[in-house]
Amino acid sequence: MPQNAIYWPPGSNDGAGSKDFSAIVPVVVVCRWQDDVTVSRDKEGNEFTAEHIVYVGQEVLVEGYLKLGDVAPAAGTDPHADGAKEIRRVYATRSLDGEEILVKALL
Repeated sequence: MPQNAIYWPPGSNDGAGSKDFSAIVPVVVVCRWQDDVTVSRDKEGNEFTAEHIVYVGQEVLVEGYLKLGDVAPAAGTDPHADGAKEIRRVYATRSLDGEEILVKALL
């Protein structure tokens, strides 16, 4: 996986229907980022169009955010303001040899 992305785990509920990222520390993850449009369904079964497919080298969570890049911003940075895309769907499967788990995120 030759690229890096910045990952924000899901923020906490701020009580007003939005997410609070003030306590979140974004991290750099190894990935392969593909700009590829595909139709999928979210966890509620609603159809959506994903603009990016990202294969990552670690677990990521739905409602987290990813942005292509090499330098993680400071803790508490809002991913919306930084141009990150929301993770709408995550697939995880074992590799053919069973040695690792392959993670695919749809944004």
